[in-house]
Amino acid sequence: MTEFVRQRWGISILSLWSFVLAVTALAKMSLLSRSTAYTNDTMLTQLMILFALNGILGLGFSFSTYGLWTRQNWGRILFLWLITFWSGSNLLILFDPRFLSKSSSSELIIDGLRFTMSLILPLWYLNLPHIKILFLNSDKPS
Repeated sequence: MTEFVRQRWGISILSLWSFVLAVTALAKMSLLSRSTAYTNDTMLTQLMILFALNGILGLGFSFSTYGLWTRQNWGRILFLWLITFWSGSNLLILFDPRFLSKSSSSELIIDGLRFTMSLILPLWYLNLPHIKILFLNSDKPS
């Protein structure tokens, strides 16, 4: 019984994390929409690309929140793909020369560890056999 409760907590925490990432992406869209009035055409194109990516991530993380919460396998797979893209792109941004010149080495190390752990932990946890079976089992407890 306690093992089942611990498994449910881990999935609930990842569902909550997916929800927070969805809200964060949608909030970034709001900030980006306000900054379009102060940009030139080149920056506007970049802002629109960021706006679209945040919209896709916001919707994707919203859907994966529901899928994880209801223990649907598509929600688990969607979350794993989205978190891989999100963490991977954030790790790549850390090596952008414009970012490197503005950040201290300790900030880069902390951010690198944060994005690496945000990639490794869900990939490891949601692919554990006893967790994965909760998503594949059609007779889910309510």
